[in-house]
Amino acid sequence: MHNLTRKLSRVLVPGALLLGAVAGCHSLVDLDEKPQTFIDPTSFYRSAADARAAVNGVYAALAGPWGFDAFMTIMCDDNEMTCWNWMSGGWTGHQSPSYVWTADYQAIHRANDIIAQVPGAAGIDSATRRVAIAQAKFGRAYAYFDLVRRYGGVPLRTTPYKQESTLGDMPRASYAQVYGQVTADLKAAGDSLPKLYNGAYNGGALPTKASAYGLLAKVYLEMAGHSVDTTTLNGKEAIYNDSALWAARMVRTVGGVQLDQRYMDVFNVSDQNSDPEILFSIQEVSNTNNSTQIPQYFGPIGDCTRVGGCGLGFMELRPEFYETFDSTDKRVEHNVAIAFSWTQTNHWRRNPLLVLYDDSLQTLKAKGLVPFDSMTWDGGWDECGASFMHPTHKVTLLPGAIGNADTVTTFVGVSKPLYSLKYLDPNYPGTYNPIILRYADVLLVHAEAANEVNGPTAEAYAAIDSVRTRAGLPKLTPGLTQAQFRDSVWTERSHELYGEFQARFDLIREGRWLTVMNRAVPSTVKHTGYYSTYPSYGVCHPRAAYQFLQPIPNTELAANQAITQNVGW
Repeated sequence: MHNLTRKLSRVLVPGALLLGAVAGCHSLVDLDEKPQTFIDPTSFYRSAADARAAVNGVYAALAGPWGFDAFMTIMCDDNEMTCWNWMSGGWTGHQSPSYVWTADYQAIHRANDIIAQVPGAAGIDSATRRVAIAQAKFGRAYAYFDLVRRYGGVPLRTTPYKQESTLGDMPRASYAQVYGQVTADLKAAGDSLPKLYNGAYNGGALPTKASAYGLLAKVYLEMAGHSVDTTTLNGKEAIYNDSALWAARMVRTVGGVQLDQRYMDVFNVSDQNSDPEILFSIQEVSNTNNSTQIPQYFGPIGDCTRVGGCGLGFMELRPEFYETFDSTDKRVEHNVAIAFSWTQTNHWRRNPLLVLYDDSLQTLKAKGLVPFDSMTWDGGWDECGASFMHPTHKVTLLPGAIGNADTVTTFVGVSKPLYSLKYLDPNYPGTYNPIILRYADVLLVHAEAANEVNGPTAEAYAAIDSVRTRAGLPKLTPGLTQAQFRDSVWTERSHELYGEFQARFDLIREGRWLTVMNRAVPSTVKHTGYYSTYPSYGVCHPRAAYQFLQPIPNTELAANQAITQNVGW
């Protein structure tokens, strides 16, 4: 079944041609002409190859928004990463949420066809039918999980679209109903998916048993958290935590997964599709228009050898977050996981003549070649109107400061950035697959759920220590209270998964998002060894409770009169 990578844009699936998609292109089509390429789902499924093509279509739909929209609408909405000020303050809503919504429902639509049609397809053997249905249910479960976390209760569509009818208006399902469908689909998928495909790891290109139970554990832990829903989920935390623990244990029981030996091996683009730790990933298409832009956004600025087309350097670790790591933690190892500085080129965000970092500025000042009062701040971290995304100086250099220069010159000095190297892609665009779920995440879910159910037991310690050991850290301090252990797991999650688009959802689930995102930063912070003093970067646009959810797309509101916009949007 593993025939998915980098071929998704060519998949033909039954009923995939949506007439509404071309309504705005009337000059190109005759709207009175009957479509010639529509394939009736009832006649499509004639062979195992047809079933595989249809499954690939489900996952192709999920790949689309991860080119830009899926990550753009949630990144920098946490306390780990910083980016340009125009990304700060929470997502304000435009076409991007619409693309995520549409793609998730497209995947659901395709999965519904498979689930309805494949069981009666005589030309498909029983083993292929079982696996194809399980793969479709996993894809549908992920899509609804994505929808409910982003938008809250959503219309719950579980039957195929019929050409001769309309779906009609459909109200939102409750949180409990959506999560009920998600958990039911994942349990069914876990029962029928294989341990491995052809006896080999596939880097999450297609889900396995461990993928299904791992995502199920994550879903149950989400349900046990501080959900926006205050009626149908709250009060059942103990039940959901217990279910999360059961599902996490099942991952170990079914097997077919293990941690990579080295942390950064998870992100090696050349080995992603055989990685034993990745449980589910989005398979991207290798071309400029459709491949994910994550490597470009995270890539260190100006590096044209390890990131194709040069990284833009939009994303950096926040300095105060970086300093929460132990100095021996391999997850922030210099020039392996984190770059403090990088080779600069003539780039539009840098002075083309010279870039000075703080340490070199201090050296020049000590030699008397930089006037003490010549350094003025220009911009700052996450500040309104900042022209750079990290602190910069305008620096006046006296004669003799640089080489044989004999005139007074003004240059730009830049504080050292903290670039994550997780997303380096020498062949950009198109070889990096966004990771949705990996085993380290599941182990930390296991540790958290075990602690919530039974306190900090040996089982809970073993799960978190597996992750810490790989990071080069000692085992977690023994004898912690339940509350202390919980805080330790939350810290470990942020250290393990930073920059992987998990933090916003974690902070909301933990009930900390508003507090963390609106927390004031001291007016002056000193960073020994990497930074000189830099000004505060307080919250530019304070987050509000309504931003727990994203806005329902206007296209859906216009087409479905049974739902209304999320409060506050």
